[in-house]
Amino acid sequence: MRRPTPRPSLATRRLVGAGLVACLALIGAPAASQQQSRLDTGGGPGEERFVAGEEVRLRDANVADLIVAGGEVVLDRVTAEDMIVAGGSLQLRRTAVQDLIAAGGDIVLAMEIHDDLIVAGGRIRQPPDSSVGGYAVLAGGDIELEGSFAGNLRAVGGRVRLAGVVAGDVQIAAGRVIVAPGARIGGELTYRSGADADIAADAVIAGGVTRMISDRREISVAAGIALAVGVWLATVLALTLLAAVLHVAVPGAVSGPAAALGARPLASLGLGVVLVLLTPPVVGLLFFTVIGVPLAIFAITIFVAAKAVALSAVAFWIGRAIARRLGRAADGRVGRILWTLAGLAVLFLVVLIPFVGFVCFVLAVMAGLGAAAFAAAGLVGGRSAGAAATAGG
Repeated sequence: MRRPTPRPSLATRRLVGAGLVACLALIGAPAASQQQSRLDTGGGPGEERFVAGEEVRLRDANVADLIVAGGEVVLDRVTAEDMIVAGGSLQLRRTAVQDLIAAGGDIVLAMEIHDDLIVAGGRIRQPPDSSVGGYAVLAGGDIELEGSFAGNLRAVGGRVRLAGVVAGDVQIAAGRVIVAPGARIGGELTYRSGADADIAADAVIAGGVTRMISDRREISVAAGIALAVGVWLATVLALTLLAAVLHVAVPGAVSGPAAALGARPLASLGLGVVLVLLTPPVVGLLFFTVIGVPLAIFAITIFVAAKAVALSAVAFWIGRAIARRLGRAADGRVGRILWTLAGLAVLFLVVLIPFVGFVCFVLAVMAGLGAAAFAAAGLVGGRSAGAAATAGG
């Protein structure tokens, strides 16, 4: 009998719910945020920590909840309840957590996860001495799994190689599926691929093997996930570059809307909603007239550019709020850029949350658009924002 599709455990749903309020929680919670390019520090039991930097190294820490973002992240002998990690390179070694959400380019999970795992990346590797105690969902370009899974496993990628032990069912969608020698699956293996799975003769699959063949008209799930991860990483890098350029060349373009958002958050959100709802029909009407086509194209270009600037402003507002809470100054070009990067890290960690993250992202864009409109009109903090923007500059 085919087993019903499992649902994520209560722990995973609790972690996802916690991520919904990550932006506000990070501002109000005891935390440690670093502007330095390198961090080597521990944490006390029961603390909640937010750490961001170009290079983050955290050792011998015992914390309640941990959120980390950086270009290169190395965690060694870290113990936490819930953990969210994002970066270009993630090395999680001799670390124990209850639940983990991770995203990055190159990820190594040499750790013990007591409950649920959600991870997306370019390359994901789980060494033999690693374990997952609950539900596991992985998406990436190249996935190597050599550890153990006490629950069910779902993996989507260009290439998925399973060489470990899975107590439950396994579902894989990939261009190439490999079940290596010595692999053991306690339940059923269901896979979707354009080629037959490469299953070793001594691999044990207790529940049998089922191959799902897709219609050629369907878009590959693996390709879709890989594309989404690539777009996510490219967007983070592009917005970081844009924010850096704006802070250097036109600082008021970011600090002005951030000041407006801080002064009138609800009004900014309301105005942003109006702009998002009215722009498409207005542009559509302009396209119906010959003389209005150039104006419509110009309006679309401005609207797309405004959304990027709006996200940069919201990120700076979040980063500056964290800085103030920690008693740090978000002044100077380098400081403003780093705190904007911290805000972007928070935004894009929240985006990883299914459905809820998308809603939060849309709300952030609309609030940023409204704040940008207020700042452009000089209705909120025009002179003070400009002064603040040039103060460190």
